[in-house]
Amino acid sequence: MSVLIYIAFLVVNLIIVKLHENKKFSSNFRLFFFIVLCLNIFLFGVLRFDVGNDYSNYVDRYYGIRDYDVFVTPDYFLFKMLTNLFSSLQNGYLYVIGVYYITTMGFFLRFFKKNNILFWGIFTLITFGFYFDILDRIRQLAALSLFIYTIDDLNKNNFKGYFVKVILASLLHISAIIMLPFFFFSKIKLPDKAILLIYFLAIVGFFIGLWSNLIVLIYDNIPYYNEIYRNSKYYGQADDTSTSLGFLGKTLFILINILYSPINLRLKTLLTLGLLISIIGVGNLNIERIADYLLLFTIYSFPLLLKVKFERKTNRVLLLLPTILFLLILFTKDNNQEYFKYQTIFSDNYKYQIFKTRNYK
Repeated sequence: MSVLIYIAFLVVNLIIVKLHENKKFSSNFRLFFFIVLCLNIFLFGVLRFDVGNDYSNYVDRYYGIRDYDVFVTPDYFLFKMLTNLFSSLQNGYLYVIGVYYITTMGFFLRFFKKNNILFWGIFTLITFGFYFDILDRIRQLAALSLFIYTIDDLNKNNFKGYFVKVILASLLHISAIIMLPFFFFSKIKLPDKAILLIYFLAIVGFFIGLWSNLIVLIYDNIPYYNEIYRNSKYYGQADDTSTSLGFLGKTLFILINILYSPINLRLKTLLTLGLLISIIGVGNLNIERIADYLLLFTIYSFPLLLKVKFERKTNRVLLLLPTILFLLILFTKDNNQEYFKYQTIFSDNYKYQIFKTRNYK
């Protein structure tokens, strides 16, 4: 049932976008459809309950701050402020998580509108799995939704603007701070042949287990962290290649974006680095989080790829079919494990505050 709900959510929103972009309608009518789009997307996420692995963790964090006034790091200041604001309301965590969700989706929708890629932007955000991270990794995706605006600063070589946005994003999730040096890394010009060579060597290393063994070796020799890493679910994933074909398809999709999307060389370089990091760091959350920031640029590059390079419908079909196939695999895999089983605040589980028991190791 959840699969049908998510597919219906995608299809309905894309239809609303088409109505909004129909030039035959008056400006007021088109504005009406955009408001409907925002309300539809906002309500879908705000009314959810216990969707995603981290949902119950944030609920626990909410009660910890509310009842015990626990110490928080700077990137939790907003969370604490919202907790204090809604603490007098029944199940106030709903409002805290809801504000984060609306903020995140609001940033993304504004970005798509600003760059005239609303239809394919929403399509990419949902089909390539970023949307499921919004439902799950609540604070980090809020940071990512702000970080995406650094594209303008990268295009204009504006470090000051880039710096400000990264610092603001780090106040939503501290992981954003590591993006600062990537402004300078983006100045490295990589020709297509170099990109292909990097990809080939990275993929070969992945399939022969070079990177997973190397990461385990490195972390085994880091005091304190080695115990945390060994006891996490990611340690066991290091040698897990059961989803290799899906992973290979995902990397090829990103490679196509790098080689053919009409983006500037700086974004190509950062996407290449994101692709390399994602291949090398499979199974390690800290490394994957770095890649997430860089690979987020695909929600910009893929719509441009479709609009400029694949204007013919036949070419679009050839490119979209594997994307939709990846979407269906993602739905099936995640829903079988009940990571994103969709339920709302109108369910019995919410009524009795029953959260799914999850094993994180």
